[in-house]
Amino acid sequence: MFSLKLFGGACLEGEDGPLTGPAAQRHRLTLLALLACAHPGGLTRDKLTAYLWPERDTEHARSLLKQAVHALRKALGEEVILSAADELRLNPGALRCDVIGFEAALAAGGLERAVELYSGPFLDGFFLRDAPEFERWLDGERAHLARAYTKALERLAEAAAVRGDLPGTVEWWRRLAAEDPFNSRVMLHLMAALEAAGDRAGAIQQARMHAALLEQEFGAQPDPEVMALAERMREEPVIAPSRARAKGNLDATVPAQSLADEDGGAPPELTVTPERPPPARISRRLLAWRTAALPAAATLAFAALLLVVWLLPETSAHPGADTEAAVASSRAIAVLPCANLSRDPEEEYFSDGLTEELISVLAQVRALQVAARTSAFAFKGENRDIREIGETLNVGTLLECSVRREGERVRVTAQLINASDGFHLWSETYERDGTDVFAIQSDLALRIVRALEAELTPAERERIARRPTDSPEAHALYLKGRHFWNQRTVNGYGRALEYFQRAIEVDPQYAQAHAGLAYVYSQHGVWGVLTSEESSVRTRDAALRALELDPELAEAYTVLGGYYHAHAWDSEAAERAHRRALELNPDYTIGCTWYANYLTSMERFDEAIIQRRKAVELDPLSPYLSYMLGSALLAVGRPDEALEHLRNAIELDSMYGEGHAGMARYYEATGRVDDAIRAYRRAIELPDVTWYPRTGLASLLARVGRRDEARAMLGELQAEADRTGIYAPHVAWVLLALDDVEGALAWLERSYQQKHPILRFMGRSRDPRLADDPRYADLLRRIGLPQ
Repeated sequence: MFSLKLFGGACLEGEDGPLTGPAAQRHRLTLLALLACAHPGGLTRDKLTAYLWPERDTEHARSLLKQAVHALRKALGEEVILSAADELRLNPGALRCDVIGFEAALAAGGLERAVELYSGPFLDGFFLRDAPEFERWLDGERAHLARAYTKALERLAEAAAVRGDLPGTVEWWRRLAAEDPFNSRVMLHLMAALEAAGDRAGAIQQARMHAALLEQEFGAQPDPEVMALAERMREEPVIAPSRARAKGNLDATVPAQSLADEDGGAPPELTVTPERPPPARISRRLLAWRTAALPAAATLAFAALLLVVWLLPETSAHPGADTEAAVASSRAIAVLPCANLSRDPEEEYFSDGLTEELISVLAQVRALQVAARTSAFAFKGENRDIREIGETLNVGTLLECSVRREGERVRVTAQLINASDGFHLWSETYERDGTDVFAIQSDLALRIVRALEAELTPAERERIARRPTDSPEAHALYLKGRHFWNQRTVNGYGRALEYFQRAIEVDPQYAQAHAGLAYVYSQHGVWGVLTSEESSVRTRDAALRALELDPELAEAYTVLGGYYHAHAWDSEAAERAHRRALELNPDYTIGCTWYANYLTSMERFDEAIIQRRKAVELDPLSPYLSYMLGSALLAVGRPDEALEHLRNAIELDSMYGEGHAGMARYYEATGRVDDAIRAYRRAIELPDVTWYPRTGLASLLARVGRRDEARAMLGELQAEADRTGIYAPHVAWVLLALDDVEGALAWLERSYQQKHPILRFMGRSRDPRLADDPRYADLLRRIGLPQ
């Protein structure tokens, strides 16, 4: 297989070394680089020509692009660049790429692998003449990848310190200092690491080199903290640390200054009295007290490294996947349902709503992994062991809280707990007016971010501090709407709609309420409460209004992506909206799921399964998400893997009708007809199921010769469509199973005429009676689906 190397330059390599010739021309390497960075998505031909040949007219630029694609396919293989409608995508299965590998390693927590792949700045020394748009893109992409690389180095250094690997800690900080030699914060960490490793002279020498470099390059003086730390190292005698210091009680209050993060925030004081080796995170903070005279940044690094000598047992830990997983786990958190301590049990919606909003706020921090609502709420009202909850949700930290609302006053008590041993990291009580609920949420979120030592960008900090509404009444109405919305039923959506509308009446500027409205309208189109046209217009208007009020609202982008896909049939706009939603909130499970729905429609099955797996990882106790993942695996011919997730959906909720329908499809795929019929009938008996189990059963009955039963069910479906005027496209599969090809095509055409939102999700028929009919191909073209 050929390789595309973009770090440290740009080249194509084969088994015999670098490739030359037409494929290695500058514009063609640029094309591959653009597609590699767009992975797992793609880029339209218009976008590519704008980057590559901005000075050419459209026809000429498109011709050059076609030539470039042809040359690359000829040299590297036909599958190297995939086409989907007007979009091109790189196929990493046909061409290895270091940038794609780098991003994948970071996403999987393989920090050492990612660092190994980064062999220099992205496209270092590379340029494209007369292409200013490409140069701007290149600058941004190069900076993004460099930041990801330095962040990975820092996380490896932190992990090595926690693990007790002093040489590893020094090495990672040294590599980071080489990458960012002017950064005084990095220099402080490196100096502290060298001192902890017994190389005080090396630490002082690093300070000298840092000062000389700043003077030489910028004529600037070094950071006073760097020089102060170097001066202390020169003057203080070297004291060999003793393990005896860790024994017995060690009462200490951590000064807030020693815990200050890079952005200047500082958590309140924390008191701990360990009788046994405490968790690494608490111990590191406790030790900061012993070095309080050091500057704040140096204290953090130095105390973290001294921990391995004083408190940690001797180990022979090695860097690698276990370490990276431990770091990732420590930044994975679940917000357990807040207990309602109010006198009125009807206030339950408020405590549930506060929990859900805390989950949403934390999920916007890219450095954290936040368990989703369904899984967290599975433990509501249960007295379960903290360790068991942590293992079930695959998180290292839990937030517990209680809420008491009396009149206009709200009292919230919260405590952050280490899931591995049950130790409390901190607790806090807030008592505020109802108007200050958002201030409580913001403060809790910031304290959690600091406690987990997660990186917080300025944009994330600003979003956390943002107040969605200034009206307590509108907020309470919105929370009631969310309460009913989470029931995921026709009646629940109806009640949610009512409360969202009332919230907007009180505060017309409430963006989240408009986004909630958009979501309900979209679901009413699926359930047949609204016609396709009504659902389309209302969904679009509400989503756009939400984004007009808050341009960074992930929920609104997700619904807008659904509108573009299901109603407007605009694939490019749908993908942009879905990806923007996940940029803003990477842990938004609905965002992952709706994006996966879009990818499935575009027959990008592998990418869809990745999104569905991510959603299940974030929300492992959601029957819906397990069902969707199982269905996706079944659709690509992996029934054994699908079975585990489909069974899990029913085990999580035996009354979940779609889960039983999923099992029916599994039984069909594996030839167990009687079991499939029973599973379909069970699904139909349950409340709040869509029309799909009925069309699935009717189609199966027709295929196995029970045609009278199938026709009877078809008659009911047709009568329902005539009564409501809504022609669900999957009824066409029943007609096809009854050998009525003309009827199936006519039904699909009626669905098309009303732009039924499910048309884009129905999947391409493999039945040759349809697949080979040019009328069906034309329908797929008009809908915008792969043909």
